[in-house]
Amino acid sequence: MQVRTMHTNERATQVRLLRQLFFSPTGFPEWCLAKNVIPLEREHGAALATSNGTNLSIRLTRMWAESINTVEKLQALLMSSQLYRNPVAYEALSAGFESGHMRQTTFIEPQPLSKTLTTAAEAHFRMELYYCLSRPCFSHQKSQASYDSRMNMWHELIPKVFQDRADNEDAAWELRVENLNRADESGSDDGMDGTSGDGVQGATADVETDHAPFLLDPKYL
Repeated sequence: MQVRTMHTNERATQVRLLRQLFFSPTGFPEWCLAKNVIPLEREHGAALATSNGTNLSIRLTRMWAESINTVEKLQALLMSSQLYRNPVAYEALSAGFESGHMRQTTFIEPQPLSKTLTTAAEAHFRMELYYCLSRPCFSHQKSQASYDSRMNMWHELIPKVFQDRADNEDAAWELRVENLNRADESGSDDGMDGTSGDGVQGATADVETDHAPFLLDPKYL
């Protein structure tokens, strides 16, 4: 029982940090995907803020101005095998996970997203972001049916992420490198290119697989 409790607490912390990472317009504006997703007091950098309640509708941030115009389209992109074709989405996820916030560590030097996250981990995080965008202050139902639904969705998304990487990551990474170099040349200091010299190279994020109903194909790990 104690082991299960620790596991549950670790997953709750992971989800909380993920939501902070991508839904904090004040704390992490560079890769904030949408506003009004989590309570204001839970956003990174807004610990002393007053709650924004649950009546505000979710709104996309300005980063999507030229590529996506609805929350539903962003959700569809997260659950697709073509996310890497959207340079804004690829940059936001890559830079966000490289920031070190999920592990509460120093940032990782820019690298292909496949080197930062395993396929299974990326699928899990994409799925959680999808759920969060379904309504403000989203929380999972504590039922076996809800759990089974999430597990099925996760296992359906894993091969899509794998295919996305196989088909689109080379081009996505090449474009990101070009953008990072262009930012360097223009003297940009927006904190997204990780060039302070203290980053960690080649680091990866952990993925929990012991809750899966069956073993994953090793190529996804």
